[in-house]
Amino acid sequence: MSTTAQPRPPWQIAFSAFVATLFAGRRVRVIVLGAFAILGLIIVSHLVGWLSDLQMKGLRASLLSQAVPVLAVLLSEFPARDGISNRTILYHLLGPVPRTTLLLVRMAVTWVLLAGSVSAAVLALTLVSGARDANLGGELLAVALGGAFYLSLFGLVHLMMRRGLFLGLALIALVDAPLSRLPFSLRNLAPMTHVQAIASTTSVETFGLPIDSPVPSMAVALTTLLVVTLCAVLLSVWRFNRQDLGEIC
Repeated sequence: MSTTAQPRPPWQIAFSAFVATLFAGRRVRVIVLGAFAILGLIIVSHLVGWLSDLQMKGLRASLLSQAVPVLAVLLSEFPARDGISNRTILYHLLGPVPRTTLLLVRMAVTWVLLAGSVSAAVLALTLVSGARDANLGGELLAVALGGAFYLSLFGLVHLMMRRGLFLGLALIALVDAPLSRLPFSLRNLAPMTHVQAIASTTSVETFGLPIDSPVPSMAVALTTLLVVTLCAVLLSVWRFNRQDLGEIC
């Protein structure tokens, strides 16, 4: 009795195709290996006494304020822009997978790569430094939500323009990071302020001035990141579905 093989669901086809092309390229391997090489150097430096526990705490905070947004900029082009630039996504667009499913799966895989890598780094630094006062749950939640926020936002930027990498880095260096350090309520406009609020790593430096600089509550921070992430994802799907094959190729 012969059996007919059941066709794979669209999301599974999109997942297999994206993972195969993602790790076939050298850039992802360089980014991931480079990040873990730096992590290894930090751990060794702490074990030999070159880095104190206080410095390790600062490095953990830097994973949220620097590693998450910078890695998001570097990885956010892979769901769509990289496939468009290198013409590796055309074959999948002509297949049985709807564009929406194709993009959402590629975005999800990229998010898992980012959040998984940074979460592993946070866990490793916490374990090595023996930080008993670490808000580990909050930090991991901040990595997950912050990664989703920055990936969706910068992914949308990449879909809108070819030089999204430079614009993304400029937004982090010139807007997000400076705003998050301001001793005024204006700092709450910076996404990084909300990421730090979730991780409980927000610090306010008022320079001795009698300035009221409220930190966003957990509910406000969570709502802000989730709403903006959802809007960016929906806009990315809308933009991707409207692009014709000539523009993508």
